[in-house]
Amino acid sequence: MESTEIKDASAPFADFFRRKRLALLLLLFRLILGGIFLYSGGTKLLDPGAFQNEIANFDLVSWKFAGIVALYLPWLEIVCGIAVITGKQLRGGLALLSILMIVFIVVVGSAWFRGLDVTCGCFGASENAISYPRLIARNLAILAGLVLTFFIDTKRNGRAVEKSPVD
Repeated sequence: MESTEIKDASAPFADFFRRKRLALLLLLFRLILGGIFLYSGGTKLLDPGAFQNEIANFDLVSWKFAGIVALYLPWLEIVCGIAVITGKQLRGGLALLSILMIVFIVVVGSAWFRGLDVTCGCFGASENAISYPRLIARNLAILAGLVLTFFIDTKRNGRAVEKSPVD
């Protein structure tokens, strides 16, 4: 009977440390993932013309549309990276980045399927042809990290969906 009382008395401490571990894990994931997209967007901004070439080489969009993507995609990655790092609009940033990663995986898979020999453009201009399996695996790992971060945040905050102020 006494061991039950001791176990019950330690429950608040165990819960406290579990919450702290989740908070630290969430922070670590946010810093890593946000940093990846800050770096990725920043390097693309250094040479939008080269990034436009990289996009056009995938043969999925027109040259003009590739130029529009080359101008706006880096800023989207940077804004979402900041949202993930700061935790402000975290879920929105995670959702947008997850959608981007799915699009990137489909685009790379399409190029691989069509036998194109292209460079990635993931982190700015590159002269090396990509290894499709490695690139898809990396993108899947980043996507898994984004999804995991979403679920850690949900578990930590004890809610599945944020409610609007009107509800």
